[in-house]
Amino acid sequence: MVKNTVWLLMLSAALAQASHSDNTIRIISDEMECDQQKNICIARGNAFAERPQDPDKRTIRAEKFITFFKKTNQNAHLKSDETNKNDLHKIEAHGQVVITDKDTVILCDKAIYDHPTQTIELLGNVKITNEQNQLNGTYGHADLKTKKYRVTNKESHVEGLFVNANKKKVK
Repeated sequence: MVKNTVWLLMLSAALAQASHSDNTIRIISDEMECDQQKNICIARGNAFAERPQDPDKRTIRAEKFITFFKKTNQNAHLKSDETNKNDLHKIEAHGQVVITDKDTVILCDKAIYDHPTQTIELLGNVKITNEQNQLNGTYGHADLKTKKYRVTNKESHVEGLFVNANKKKVK
């Protein structure tokens, strides 16, 4: 594999309806290997993923991604214009994970994104920042549909930092 080569992987079937360009996921990394027999792609080095047309501007960065797919349309009754498709099932992000959308930044050591439920399990050094508010712990869960976040800490207490943005400045 060639190092420092940027691979663009357009996975139009990965996000629901393949016929719409806004359902495309783009993964960029220093190197990438895909095994179609095992339905897996591994992106190493400066891994970055986005949906280019996503109105929430969601992105994820990490040292490494492991992307898992599920085959669909695997039967003998395919129409002549249909093919077997691989739908995105799960993305594991490892090492210095940064997940963003238009309102929130999530930092952690490892994240597991479940595409069907649009939820993320967050592991290690979890920090969820929304505007000026922040939750810190060792484990977390994010629901991207409802924008609900939960953080726990097995070793000690969870820390929450909340800033009252409605205060007027004194002149």
